[in-house]
Amino acid sequence: MAEKIIKGIVVERFNFRDFDLIVKLVTNFGILKMVALGVRRPTSKNIYILNPGCLGEFEIFLAKNPNKLSKLKKGECLVRLDLTNENIYKFWKVIYQFSDENNYDSKIFNIFQSAFPKINDKNVNAIIVYVIINWIKINGWIGNLTSCKVCKTNKRLVNFDFYGGMECVYHRTLKPFFRFNVKELEILYWANFSLDEYLEKINFDHVYSIFEILKMFLKKNSYIIF
Repeated sequence: MAEKIIKGIVVERFNFRDFDLIVKLVTNFGILKMVALGVRRPTSKNIYILNPGCLGEFEIFLAKNPNKLSKLKKGECLVRLDLTNENIYKFWKVIYQFSDENNYDSKIFNIFQSAFPKINDKNVNAIIVYVIINWIKINGWIGNLTSCKVCKTNKRLVNFDFYGGMECVYHRTLKPFFRFNVKELEILYWANFSLDEYLEKINFDHVYSIFEILKMFLKKNSYIIF
């Protein structure tokens, strides 16, 4: 087994044998399952770094065979989500669903990672929307977020079509399935940029309406249900 240091998010853990755990991590190179030996012994302190909702750095012995478990050597929890907080738990449910083997794309890991240290009660819904938009985009279900789908201008954008992209005043669909207001369009637009820029630029009062539209889109196009 090759020794490797990785960053990952603990998504699930399962009791294994008398004192061990099997831990599922999502990382920037995919989903990894590892065995953590002895962490359930009363004297072990390592079990606390393996709680779901922990973004950590882990030193592991990486299994060469994909059908075998890697082994944890040691780890450090860098950011731990407070899953007893109802608002933070809503965010965690999004992470959990997108971390399913059928839904996970490793390109979303950096989005997850950027959200962990920034999330709080005030911005949690905005960050949930940011994560969902980027997950849809990564999966190729969402069109261009920053310019007209026809002429590529980023001026006078008046509506958004999920399958095509932004629409300018000259190329808008006359009877769209959804009609977005200016503040909602700004949320979609800035979701294409860094999380810091997005949180700085958007109007939080319009996050909920976008979230409801995204839920309908996911219900129609995936197995994701919020």
